[in-house]
Amino acid sequence: MLINKYMVYVDHQCHECGKKIKGKGKYCARPEYCRVLALHKKRNPKITTILNNKDDNFYYLLGLISADGHLHKNDYGIEITFNNKDRHTLEQIFKKYGGSIRDKKDNTVIWCVSYKPFYDYLLNIGITPAKSNTLNVVKFFQHLNRDEKIAFIRGVLDGDGGVRVYEYQNKNKYSRKIYSYLSFDICSNSKIFIETIAEFLNSELNEQLLNVTYEPKARAYYIKSYARFKPIRILDLIYSTLANNICIHRKYNMYMTYKQTHGDHVNVVPSRLKTLNLPAKNK
Repeated sequence: MLINKYMVYVDHQCHECGKKIKGKGKYCARPEYCRVLALHKKRNPKITTILNNKDDNFYYLLGLISADGHLHKNDYGIEITFNNKDRHTLEQIFKKYGGSIRDKKDNTVIWCVSYKPFYDYLLNIGITPAKSNTLNVVKFFQHLNRDEKIAFIRGVLDGDGGVRVYEYQNKNKYSRKIYSYLSFDICSNSKIFIETIAEFLNSELNEQLLNVTYEPKARAYYIKSYARFKPIRILDLIYSTLANNICIHRKYNMYMTYKQTHGDHVNVVPSRLKTLNLPAKNK
């Protein structure tokens, strides 16, 4: 802190948020954030580097937050809630970016972090606290390169999408053969957001495989593909840059199992795409 010759405190900046302040102290007068941020940084030093390494996992996290994240209005907090069966994904995010993980009584697990620069970054690209009605990341998405867009969509799929295998039996009394097919879907309350994703996937596949539909009961817009082989083409693209990056293993393994079972009818499985093994549970 600087003092001029008249023994008056000179204006200076808050050590954390950069806001100009007067008088004594290192932090501005916002008790909900700046007074505790220094301690938070000591406990979670990894989060301070989250904006320095914008790799595929970073854009995956942005897609996940835009689909299934929650931004607090007062304390710059960001939360992602998963069912406990997908806990491994949040543990990977925690290992890479810090923050904290806690369990809830309803068999869910939450990853949460509070870091103002990252919070402001999310606001700037169009992810807002009331994102169900105000999500607008189209301009940001259009400026990404191909691999970054794929990583972002993979995060959206893990947040608000589904990969399922359905089975049905032939009703013909002379043939009771059981058939199976793969389904893929992503939903969002933002029509322009889901249209942007569908447009990118269709352009990459050079075919109109996805159309946007509105579901009145869910009050959301969907892109869906129900068939034996068309969803495989879409998921081949979404998981083409996976390598060792973060994803929900449950959805990926379901897609890979179906693809390997019906491998004679689809493209050859890329050599780097292998079924991911979850870590063994501690007994």
